[in-house]
Amino acid sequence: MLLSIIIPVYNSEKTIKKALDSIFEQSFNDFEIICVDDCSTDNTLNVIDEYFHDNEKIKILSNDTQLGSALSRNKGLKLAEGKYISFLDSDDYLVDKYSLEYMIDTLESNDIDMVSANIEFRNTQTGKKSVGNDLFPVIDKKTFLSGDDYGMPWYFYKNVFRKGFLDKHNIVFPDLCRGQDTVFFSDVLSKLGNYIHLPIVYYSYKVPNANKLSVFDNYYDYLISFYDVFKLLLSSDCAFCNVLGEVIKKYLDMEKREVTIKSEDELLKIIGILKKIEYFLKDKISMKHYLKIRDMHIDLITKLKTDFYKIKVSVIVPVYNVEEYLPVCLTSLIKQSLHDIEIICVDDGSTDNSGALLDFYSKKDDRIKVIKNQSNMSVGAARNKAMQYIKGKYTFFVDSDDWIDLDCLKTLYEKSEELNLDMLFIKLINYDDNENKFYKTDYYDQTKLKGFENKIFDYKQINNKALLELTISPYSKLYSTKFLKKIDVQFPENLIHEDNIFYFEVIFNAERISFCNNYFYNRRRRNNSITTTYDDSMIDAISIEEITLNYFRENNLYEDYKKPLLNQICNFLKEKFELIDTKYKPEFYNKTKILFEKINNNYNLSNDMNSLLKEENLIFYKSVINSENYDLFISKANSVLGNKK
Repeated sequence: MLLSIIIPVYNSEKTIKKALDSIFEQSFNDFEIICVDDCSTDNTLNVIDEYFHDNEKIKILSNDTQLGSALSRNKGLKLAEGKYISFLDSDDYLVDKYSLEYMIDTLESNDIDMVSANIEFRNTQTGKKSVGNDLFPVIDKKTFLSGDDYGMPWYFYKNVFRKGFLDKHNIVFPDLCRGQDTVFFSDVLSKLGNYIHLPIVYYSYKVPNANKLSVFDNYYDYLISFYDVFKLLLSSDCAFCNVLGEVIKKYLDMEKREVTIKSEDELLKIIGILKKIEYFLKDKISMKHYLKIRDMHIDLITKLKTDFYKIKVSVIVPVYNVEEYLPVCLTSLIKQSLHDIEIICVDDGSTDNSGALLDFYSKKDDRIKVIKNQSNMSVGAARNKAMQYIKGKYTFFVDSDDWIDLDCLKTLYEKSEELNLDMLFIKLINYDDNENKFYKTDYYDQTKLKGFENKIFDYKQINNKALLELTISPYSKLYSTKFLKKIDVQFPENLIHEDNIFYFEVIFNAERISFCNNYFYNRRRRNNSITTTYDDSMIDAISIEEITLNYFRENNLYEDYKKPLLNQICNFLKEKFELIDTKYKPEFYNKTKILFEKINNNYNLSNDMNSLLKEENLIFYKSVINSENYDLFISKANSVLGNKK
């Protein structure tokens, strides 16, 4: 027997007769038909029996449980006796009655493993038919091709295969609800040498309903099919790799597909396969393609999380020994006029009652999620940890001794939605905890953004000097979560003043920024906070400034910002030196000198330092660099340091 035609059958009473008729009308008759019934519940089997009773060419197999089309085809493959294999779906049919004869003759006379032909597409909703499409244009003459010439690994139906070839390479359909055909055919093409395309219309294909992917199982399996195809295309012996770009392009369309998520487990399964694909591709494809896929994953995950959890804003609160202030902070969040929020609190190894308070409030309001660190890991590490769990469309940071006005998140969310923002600045008002009074400052009033209210801008529209004088605090802005994920930004860990690097990463990457001219954030100033503690942790400022300088140099920003940047570095270090406790000043001086020497010798910036620094910063810089020790530095620098030893 020359040909086995395999037809998976499920509830096909209205279409199966036409499918079978199209085979029996062929001029070629050396075939068997293997119908694999996948637990039909309609009259399909009776239709087959009525029209083709006792026809020895038809074999009917019945599954005990529903297996799906992939495993049904595999079942047919095991029993097939033909030298060649063809597949037909029960709602499709063969077009040209001479096609099988032509295709089998071509296989026999050329000793090849596959023959192909043109395909007709039927849209059952519009009734329109067309031969070929943009991916598979009509070929109007007999053509010799290789597997790498085929293009997208689709429409395996329009081909006839040598069974020995499939058996030799153990090529079968994977157990997937969707995408199984693509994996099967990718495997074929990756192993195939040459094949012949014939200028006939062989197969009439019913275009499926795209909404089928909205079902979770179908969507998830379709993602798995792409993973399997990528593995096949990127294997060392694949002869079908030229199509990789087309497959990636089609994969990127997954972001546009709708899917209904009914449980958190389903959401996590989708995120898991996306991460698996991303990890596999990272070092195997071009960086251009990889970044497109990574960005698509970020957009898709953000969308799925937002749709499923329906959280508009994720609020991140790092907590460490603030039992006195924490109730005011949490109450201001719980009572927000925007209800669709989550509050992620990270107890960073508190030794007071902060942890117990978090547990108490989380039981009162299930929007509060508590993450507990066994030991203190720094505010930067706490924020980074919380950012792994955010589910909201936007992200907002609040320090645990501060509080926000009740309409803060609602106003910022609505403004960000209206303008489609990456980041939205706000104004902050200070509260002196000792004197029990509020006060304003130019820095937290965002005076450098005057004139930008309710406008959309980016960093290029801000004066270079002003950009370095804007409020760097993360809690002075609302951020698009998708944007933060896309730029993969994190806070430096185990350092204070970690806000600086986060700010620069964000401001230089944000394309849509705006400014809301409202005092929504209440910033508490107290004696025992990180910002008012002058111990040896302040020495971290030196490392932060070196990281900042390197960020500007590595991102080709230094030349444009070098004057305000170098002055900002010197001024910041000078201020910290003045504030730090006296017993830590020698160490601060020594490490500052090491940094300045590195700026001069390693970075070759001594000319810039000497020509661009303002007078008081220049004196500080020269006093540090030219002094042999701390005592000599103090004697030289008194005029700049205000006689503070």
